[in-house]
Amino acid sequence: MFAIYNLPSRGNSNKFMGLSSLYLEIKMAGKELKVPLQEVNKVYIEKRRKLAPLVLGGIITSLSLLSIFLYSSRLEIIALVALGLLLTYYGMFEYTVIWLEFSNQNEMIWLPTKVKLESVRPFIALLEFYLNKRQFPVLYASPVSHEDSRLVHYEDHPVKSTGTIIYQFGKARESTMTQVAVNPTLLDYPLNIEGQGKVIAESEYLVNAAALIESNSLNLT
Repeated sequence: MFAIYNLPSRGNSNKFMGLSSLYLEIKMAGKELKVPLQEVNKVYIEKRRKLAPLVLGGIITSLSLLSIFLYSSRLEIIALVALGLLLTYYGMFEYTVIWLEFSNQNEMIWLPTKVKLESVRPFIALLEFYLNKRQFPVLYASPVSHEDSRLVHYEDHPVKSTGTIIYQFGKARESTMTQVAVNPTLLDYPLNIEGQGKVIAESEYLVNAAALIESNSLNLT
C-alpha cells in the first residue's frame, strides 16, 4: 500500500483504510474489505446520524414519561426514561459515512465517531481521482522545516527523514521550501493520510528517487 488512513483503535488492534495501485483495503471492527480498484464504480462521503437509537430513544422516553404522568413513578419506569434519553443522546452523534459501490454491491461504512470528515476527505479524493482518470494524481512533497535539507534518497530500502515530509495535491506557489513531484504509487513507504488544510498526508521517510516525476512529464496527469 502507498497510502494509509489509520482509524482510531484500542490496544494493539490495527484498523485502517489503505490504497495500493491495485486494491482498496478496509479493516475495522466487524468489517474487512479488499476490493480490486477496477471493480470500484463510485465512492462518496457524508455525515449521518444513526436513526435507530434516535427513534427508539424518543419512543421509549415519550412512553415512559407518559406512564409516570398517568400512573406512577416506579423505579423501573424511571430507568426506562434514563435508557430512552441515553439512546437519544447516542442517536444525536454524527458519523462520517463512506458509500462504496463495487461489483454490483453497495457498502455503507460507518467510521468511528472520532473520525472527522475533513481528515479522511483526502483519502476519498485520491480514490475519486482514480475512478475519474484511472490513475492516481501527482503529489507534491516538501519538508516541513528548512533545517531538513534532504528530501530524496537513492537507497534500495526506505530511509527515515530527520524531520517530517508533507504532501499536497498541488504545488505550493508561495512556498520557499524545496518541492518535488511524486508518483505516490511508487513510494517505498506508505503515506499517512490526514487532512490538515492543504496538507493531505505526511511521512517520516524520505522520497525514494524511483517515485520522482520529471517536470516535462507532469502534463500527463
